[in-house]
Parts: sequence; C-alpha cells; structure tokens
Amino acid sequence: MSALYLGIDVGGTNLRFGVFDDAQCIASYRTEMNLRERCAQAGEVGAAQQLVLEALASGYHRLREQCPQIDGVGVAFPGFVTADGLLRQSPNIPHLESFALEARLSEQLQVPVLLENDANAAAFGEF
Repeated sequence: MSALYLGIDVGGTNLRFGVFDDAQCIASYRTEMNLRERCAQAGEVGAAQQLVLEALASGYHRLREQCPQIDGVGVAFPGFVTADGLLRQSPNIPHLESFALEARLSEQLQVPVLLENDANAAAFGEF
C-alpha cells in the first residue's frame, strides 16, 4: 500500500481535510467551524492556540477512522510561517502570535507535520 497523507486547508470560516495517496483524494471532510470568530472569543493566545490544535486533531481523528495509516500531515494556514514551522501571525485568525503549530500538532498526533502558508501551498499544488 502506498503512503497516505492528510492535507488540511485552514480558513477563517472553514476547515477542509483530505487524505491522499500518490494519485488521488481517497477520503475528505469539511467543517464550517469559524476559527476567526472562535479565536477572537477565546481572548488570549494560549486559549486560541489550544482551540486550533483541537480543531485540527478532531478532523485528523475523524478521517483516521476511515484511513488508519496516515503517514504525515500537511497544513496550509493563512499567515506568516517560518521555515521551521512557526506561525508568526495570522491576519485572518486572531491570537495566534508565535505559535509553534507544526511541532505541537506533530507531538499531539504522533506523525510528522509540515506547516506552510496557504498561498504557497496553493502554488505548490498547481506546480
């Protein structure tokens, strides 16, 4: 069996999850969770970061029921992302300054995670 990867597209008003093998999407899930609003209501950095981690982990676990062997996760996130997976700031989603999203999500899910700016991820996809 070929490797399976979960792609997550984070938007201010929805999250999209897709499990891919080398050739196609084999399972997907979408939720209209409004992270922009929920993180604003969280009111502080720690609570907003925890909310994002829980939302991403929830989608991962939901699709893992259909595809138990997910080998890695790629996250496309709106914001300024450093090469080492740190989300410096998100213009769309408040209270996420200096968020080590890549490392924290990888630790939580126990799979490798790659974080990328959503516009860069779209360009890679087109390439």
